[in-house]
Formats: sequence, C-alpha cells, structure tokens
Amino acid sequence: MNQLIQKTKELKKEAQLILNDLNLESFFLKYGKVKLVGSITFGLMTWEDIDIDLVTKDKPTDELFWKVAQYLFAKESTKLLMLADNRTGLKEANRPKSMYLGLHYQPDNGVLWKLDIRLIQKNDIRETPNWMHSLNTIDKQKKLAILQIKNRLKNDPRYHKEISSVDVYNAVINHNVISYDSFMNYVTNKTIS
Repeated sequence: MNQLIQKTKELKKEAQLILNDLNLESFFLKYGKVKLVGSITFGLMTWEDIDIDLVTKDKPTDELFWKVAQYLFAKESTKLLMLADNRTGLKEANRPKSMYLGLHYQPDNGVLWKLDIRLIQKNDIRETPNWMHSLNTIDKQKKLAILQIKNRLKNDPRYHKEISSVDVYNAVINHNVISYDSFMNYVTNKTIS
C-alpha cells in the first residue's frame, strides 16, 4: 500500500480518538449539530488537521461562542485556542459568515493537532459543488495525486492564504492535474501545461 494512503488511514483513526476525547457531539447536542468537513470526510488527510462545523439553526450568539470556547479551553489537552469573528467584514471571498475557534490539541501521545472549528448557522453554509461529491469515489491515481500535492504544499507559505485544499481537489478532479508541478502551473496560470 502506498505510504501516503497508509498515512491518511492512520491519521483518520487518530482523529477519531481526538473527536471521541473532545466529545463535541454530546456537548453541542442542545445547540445544533456537529458536522465534520474537509479532508477527514474524503479520506484525504495528509497531516494532523481536523475541520469541524458546529451548525446551528439560528444565528450563533456571542454567548454560545463563549460557551464553546470555555468548553474547549477546559480540556486538558488544549494547548492554544484562537478566536475570530467572521460574521462581518470578510476579506476572503470563500469564507462563510461564522465564528472561528482554532484549537491546538495535544493528547497524551504528544502529537500536536490543529482543529479548525466554525460555529455557523445552517443558512450560511455554502453549497458543496457537485464535483466535490466525487472525492469519495475517486480512483487510486487521483487520490494519490491529491495526497502528493497536498503533502508538498504543507509548508508552502501560500497554502491556506492563496491556495486551498479545494484548489487541489478542483485541479485534480476537473482539470486532470496529477503532479505538483502541473498543479503549481495551474494555480499560477489557471491552465495546465
């Protein structure tokens, strides 16, 4: 089995242990629904990172935001908690209106995990493009291409600022990009050489 595919399987297992330890579903049950998003849902994890939406029926309140922050901060494995209010004045076009909690979580095994948690109203969730649903059924070649590109992007300062995982998924699924070099050409020129 390919090393990157094996790593994504191991990361998903470790992520599940962290999610069990956090017990967010039980805590958040009376406020809304916990929804995993991003690479964990597609089996495309390349590092210790989990994306979570805490979905509310009504607009999330400051009071609820602070309850969630307090809950996360009280966890023994929490090492850092960053907060941001993205409900107004958004500078990034792809970011939905939400309240953000960035969590650095270090369980007993010493591995530091980053969790991106958004408190978001159901109506503010952006529709997932139809092509993204195919990420759950892509062939091994495309899966490997995505994992290899994301693995190389990990330390690129443009990643999460100018380049996102969605750019990688789009390039591989819709434009048949299968290498890091062709991906960099794609994001630079929005064409493939």
